Amino acid sequence: MSKFKNQKGFTLAELLIVIVLIGILAGITVPTFVGMRDQGIDAKLTSSSRAYVLALEAYRSLDSDGLYPVEDPSENVSVLDTELSSIMGNLRDGNITGTYLSVDGEGYTLTLQERGRQVITTNSVIGSPTPIP
Repeated sequence: MSKFKNQKGFTLAELLIVIVLIGILAGITVPTFVGMRDQGIDAKLTSSSRAYVLALEAYRSLDSDGLYPVEDPSENVSVLDTELSSIMGNLRDGNITGTYLSVDGEGYTLTLQERGRQVITTNSVIGSPTPIP
């Protein structure tokens, strides 16, 4: 038994204390990083929404009738990918999905979504990012 007293190393209690401390620190920091990710997604959606609003206003000012583009439900291609992309290029990256609705060209509703968060914009009034219910 005396040969073990001269060996150097950590006791089981010391190792358990270190493991518990690491767990506590992880428990504190992980929710913070999740919140920061959501804030980043919200900022990205709001920025994309503003860019689309500017593109819609540019389309309306360039159009001879002064109307917004009208979405044709029979077509499989979205206005977001056709008329607006010719003005400003394709804004959407692989994570953002969007829908655009304008029945008469007088007004529109734009919805952008990413990872359970969404922004709804109606006639140049940019909505705040909200979780999808």
